[in-house]
Amino acid sequence: MVRSDLIKSISTAVELDKRICGEVVSAMLEEIYTVLENGGKYTQSGFGVFDTQVHKGKVRRNPFTKQKMRYPEKRTVRFKPAKILKDTLNAE
Repeated sequence: MVRSDLIKSISTAVELDKRICGEVVSAMLEEIYTVLENGGKYTQSGFGVFDTQVHKGKVRRNPFTKQKMRYPEKRTVRFKPAKILKDTLNAE
């Protein structure tokens, strides 16, 4: 599913114009981005938690040139699914 499919599905479910649903989805994503940029975490009950994680900088050696290279520290987004979501996906 891509963004346009999500907007169409929401539009059908709540019987609202696609443009309005698109604006709502965009606003929601912008708020999540802002929270994560500021080092916070976003929790959606029954779905999961999005937060950021910092990976330390490392020094690695290029196997061809044998030259040491420094990789800087970087932040990534981590998602931890809620138990109910994991149980739903793994139901037999």
